[in-house]
Amino acid sequence: MRATQLTRWRWLAIVAVLAIVAAACQQGGGGTTAAPSDGGTATTSLSGDTGATTTAAGEEEPTTGGDLATYRMGIFSDTTTDNFWAYYDPASSVWTGYILNDTKSALYGNSYPGIELTKDLAASSEVPTGAAEGDGWAIEVAMREDAMWDDGTPVTANDVAFTFATVRDLALGGNWLSAWPLPDPENPDAIGLTDVQAVDDYTVKLVFNQQPGLVIWPHSVGTAPVMPAHTWGPVVEEAKASDDPAAALYAASGVENDVASGPMNFVEREEGAFARSEANDVYYDRGVEVESGGFNYTVGPFTDESTFSVYGGQDAAVLALKAGEVDYLLNPLGMQRGLLAQVQDDPNLTAVVNPTFGFRYLAFNMREEPMSIPAFRDALALMIDKEFMANNVLQGAAFPLYATMPEGNRKWYNAEVAESFASNYVGKTIQERLEGAVQILRDAGFTWETEPTVATDAEGNVLNAVNNGVGIAYNGQPVRPLEILAPGPGYDPLRATYSIWIETWLNQLGFEAEANPTDFNALVAAVDPQADNTAAFDMFILGWSLGNPAFPDYHHSFFHSSNDMLVNGGSNRGGYASEEFDALADAYQAAQSEEEAYDLMWQMEEVLQRDKPYILLFDTGILEFYRTESVAFPFTETLGGLQFIQGMQELVTAAK
Repeated sequence: MRATQLTRWRWLAIVAVLAIVAAACQQGGGGTTAAPSDGGTATTSLSGDTGATTTAAGEEEPTTGGDLATYRMGIFSDTTTDNFWAYYDPASSVWTGYILNDTKSALYGNSYPGIELTKDLAASSEVPTGAAEGDGWAIEVAMREDAMWDDGTPVTANDVAFTFATVRDLALGGNWLSAWPLPDPENPDAIGLTDVQAVDDYTVKLVFNQQPGLVIWPHSVGTAPVMPAHTWGPVVEEAKASDDPAAALYAASGVENDVASGPMNFVEREEGAFARSEANDVYYDRGVEVESGGFNYTVGPFTDESTFSVYGGQDAAVLALKAGEVDYLLNPLGMQRGLLAQVQDDPNLTAVVNPTFGFRYLAFNMREEPMSIPAFRDALALMIDKEFMANNVLQGAAFPLYATMPEGNRKWYNAEVAESFASNYVGKTIQERLEGAVQILRDAGFTWETEPTVATDAEGNVLNAVNNGVGIAYNGQPVRPLEILAPGPGYDPLRATYSIWIETWLNQLGFEAEANPTDFNALVAAVDPQADNTAAFDMFILGWSLGNPAFPDYHHSFFHSSNDMLVNGGSNRGGYASEEFDALADAYQAAQSEEEAYDLMWQMEEVLQRDKPYILLFDTGILEFYRTESVAFPFTETLGGLQFIQGMQELVTAAK
């Protein structure tokens, strides 16, 4: 039997995850479903989140609590840029989003915790549907007349038209194309904007090549960020004259050129140390009362400023929280369970746990063998025992996933279909998994010098072990060594540990595979397009935050062939291409009702379950800590936790 040695860092990863899950997690907020994320966002829901103090709906008149001079937050990775244009494309980072998302507005936004679509820059929450115009479809939106940029300049339809024109004329990519989709010359069925016009200062006209579905209007274009024409216009014109207009725009200073329309205005950062935003004194929604998800509250901000201090680890950050140096800790992964006892023992601190809107996954480079061979992915999926990982290895800190739609989004989750996916894998023995995987590979043309078998004792009883396969080949050719990239144990020991086990399962099947947990930023760079526009990875483990939970559109972003990262820098890193999936995704984009979209979504899930461009791994509830001695929130039960809405910078008040 071929033995698998664990090097020192692998043992450290396992020790780290055991330390995390050693303390039981006590619920303090919402439920305990859904998943963490960090690999960027499919789309970013902006504005309309509102803020301040609360009572239950239908009770006494809301109060506003006390003003808070400085809302102090801790973060765990440096920001990538101060330029919102760059943040939405090459410098996309959840850490930067915590700071910049609250600086911009959109025509519509979502109120929390109910996640209801509501007006933002639009004059009414009633969304116009538009009508046919020529060969396309036109929608006119009346805008409110009281919105201003923080320098006192009115926000107008000219800003909306300018933002779209910049995306189009400078060929911006990334999240800009999700927010402001353009027609695809190679796919006439793809819905896109052909023009955005300012009919007058407060009427914007959106022209589509065909009638848009709800996922595009209003849930993408309607929630797309609007940029200030009067400050960025000269920068854009100068960028157009450069050799690489998009790069020139992304390189410009956000501090020097940007102004805010949202509740906060980013003002400064010191690389590796801190960043700071100031409250927008002319924020148009301040003082407005909102009812959402059973809560009433009044819009803020009630702070003078927000600060973001960078900490090298969670231990140091919790010590700072206990010492009163920060009020709340922002982390897309949540806080480590091993630190919970320190919070529960401190009467000035509170821990809350919520479902998140994301997932952690294993992705494949579908352009290279053996990852491109369906049997390889099917066999590995059968070998991965998610229940064993969640219950035995991760000791309850995570739970297994079988569909990309997290259970925490109750509106869109289909438990029956997700459970049917799980039924193909749950409850199988090691012998059933191994023999099934070997048969899948054998039928596809894989051979071995020595086939893998289940180990037995002298009496022939099956043991909880495998005799590894040796000398695996595909169609007579030896299979090359494989690498599994994952975040290192210091960043996320759950995924680091998972990569070790995936290495083990591949080795059992006879593949020469090695897990390589690494620095998170280095990992992201490794799975992005290389200098020669190639994909240099085999497999990697990352996580996604899934954008707008009100009307999810991430299926198209992650898996549609038009979003291949080597074609347009899109989020389809693995190069998955399926005409069947593309047709379903295009139909979803065009759906005119939520019922139609729901059915199409779960048809897409069926295709993904069959093709496996990702193997879904696990989810966790997100655990968060804050100082009840210094700050108060209008609610703490919300999908994605407080971090999903930037720590509620426009809602937080001083503790009473």
